[in-house]
Amino acid sequence: SLTVTGTASVGSLSSSGSVQGASLNVTGAATVTGVLTGRTNVVNQSTSLNPVVAQTTYAVGANSITLTLPGSPTTGDRIGFRPASSSINSYTVARNGNTIMGLSSDLTVDTAAPFDLLYNGTGWVLS
Repeated sequence: SLTVTGTASVGSLSSSGSVQGASLNVTGAATVTGVLTGRTNVVNQSTSLNPVVAQTTYAVGANSITLTLPGSPTTGDRIGFRPASSSINSYTVARNGNTIMGLSSDLTVDTAAPFDLLYNGTGWVLS
């Protein structure tokens, strides 16, 4: 985990592998020059949102909110959900017409564990 207070600039970044389980928290302005792949956006979300945006990780900052999945996702779309603190353990991910893990019901999150959803062409699955 890297925390930056102020301004952070990344001019060039290359890697022969992948970085998993890492996070970047910026307070202030961040400028990235180059190409980032995967989940390129991290959004602090404390209010309900319809719809959430693919290729984005949401730092869920409040209980009792609803985050609605895109209604027309594309195969390979991925959305991450990360609780902003251990007390964030009760929110809803609305399916918006698509299945989640093969079920035609919204996902009630009742744990502070992080997870990703991937659209596989027929529905959203845990990834």
